[in-house]
Amino acid sequence: VCDVIHEPCAVFNEIDYGPDENKPDSDVISRIGAESLKAWDRDGTMPEGWSPRPENIIQNWKDFLFRVHNEFAGQKVLVVTSNGVARFAAACTVNGTDFPLKLATGSYGVITSESKGGWRMQEWNTRP
Repeated sequence: VCDVIHEPCAVFNEIDYGPDENKPDSDVISRIGAESLKAWDRDGTMPEGWSPRPENIIQNWKDFLFRVHNEFAGQKVLVVTSNGVARFAAACTVNGTDFPLKLATGSYGVITSESKGGWRMQEWNTRP
C-alpha cells in the first residue's frame, strides 16, 4: 500500500528572475554581464533583482529536509521544482560539492538520509 500526498510547496516555485524574466540570454547579458550569468550557472551566485535569494532557498531546503526526516522517515518523497531552486539542495548534503551545481533539464537527483543524521546526494543529473 502506498500513500500519496499531493502538497504544493511554494518554496519550490520557480525563481523570480525580476527584470530578466522571459528575456533572451542576450538581453540578460546586456543587463548583468556575461560573467555574472556564468557565475549563476557555475556556482549559484544570483544576480541582483532575482528572488528568493540563495540563503533563503537553502534554508527552505533545510526546513523541508527536517520535515521529511520527522514526518516521512523511511518513505520516498518526490519534489518537483526548477533547476534554479534544485541547484541549492546540494548545499544541504554532506557531499554536494562532489556534483555539478546545475541540474540539467529533464534530469533528477536523489538525496538519501544518512544513518548518523544528515543527507547525502546519491544521484544528480540522472536522466530517466
